[in-house]
Amino acid sequence: MGETENTLIIFLSDNGGSREVGLEGSSNALRFFHKKPSTTAQNLKDFDRIGEIETHPHYPLGWMQVSNTPFIYSKRTSYDGGTRVPLIISWPKEIKKPGIRHQFHHVTDITPTIMEALNLTLPKTYKGNPIKPMEGVSLKYTFNDADATDQKKEQYYEIEGSRAYYKDGWKAISHREPNQKIADTHWQLFNLKDDFAATIDVADKYPEKLKQLKQAWWKAADQFNVLPIIDVPLLERPMYTKLWQDDNRSEFTYQASTNTVHRFQGPFLPNHAYVIRAEIDRDDTTQQGVLAALGDLYSGYSLFIKDNKLYYEINTAYRVTQLISAQTVPVGKDIIIEYRFDKVPLAFTVAKGLFKDGMDFDKLSVLRGTGSLWINDKKGLYVNPSG
Repeated sequence: MGETENTLIIFLSDNGGSREVGLEGSSNALRFFHKKPSTTAQNLKDFDRIGEIETHPHYPLGWMQVSNTPFIYSKRTSYDGGTRVPLIISWPKEIKKPGIRHQFHHVTDITPTIMEALNLTLPKTYKGNPIKPMEGVSLKYTFNDADATDQKKEQYYEIEGSRAYYKDGWKAISHREPNQKIADTHWQLFNLKDDFAATIDVADKYPEKLKQLKQAWWKAADQFNVLPIIDVPLLERPMYTKLWQDDNRSEFTYQASTNTVHRFQGPFLPNHAYVIRAEIDRDDTTQQGVLAALGDLYSGYSLFIKDNKLYYEINTAYRVTQLISAQTVPVGKDIIIEYRFDKVPLAFTVAKGLFKDGMDFDKLSVLRGTGSLWINDKKGLYVNPSG
């Protein structure tokens, strides 16, 4: 085995369950994020193709419940059904007593574990600037001592307004249902040492313990930049990213030589009227290609010239809509091409010609792709799975 025995391998598994999987699962879970969840008919039609590159499957609710057993709830919550996941560490050279470990730890402990394994120390400054201290605790002390005393004593949680705080076997949880205001949630308390699956709420029995954990949560939330909590559902959260909130520009200019632009560093288009304008030079009608594109194989848009026509394609979880200009694209210098989205009507402008189409895209579906913005690049053609 040689080299393998000297290799530290850490595998952190997803807990799997998610509230959006639906009763019957989905051959393409991304349809949910476009507010067009899969139907039974669609799943059956795609059944023999599940697992191929053009699918994005998610298993049904029954399998979610099995994967989370014995815990309640699932991903996007702070219950153990959403926070407990399998972790496998393999390092034959150093772990001489393999087996199951029961010490409490968190995903923030992975980096400290790797750093200790490599005998690395985090510097306190970088180029004269202070470095944020490491939050986690290394798991290395458990590698050869299954009964070692927990060194991770407490941990805060927050996801979509659902909060929790763990300390010494106790866990306080404030669950937030979709579209529920944080002010309307209430706290529960569980003693995980006696109630591993967190099935018995003992908040009324231990009010002081709950009060301590709630105060600890607010203190940690302030210390670790959890605040302010964004009190909006998951699908609206991208609108509140700091990069977009701090960038008040209404116009973005890119040259043909521009490198790939990260999606959070480009313009924010969902639910906005916008114009994509390109200035091009064409020597003849054979010159074609992508002018701008954002997304990936699963979702996105592409604006391109093909067969001397201007095309705009939008892919919403493999539902591809295509607009084609009625006129040909002019040949010459400094030709202005526009794609205009006015929230309701869609229009093409080629030079001075206006081409309208009566289609109305879902306002929240535009630009749900997970990829990046490409300028003047054939990669944009991959936004359409059919080519």
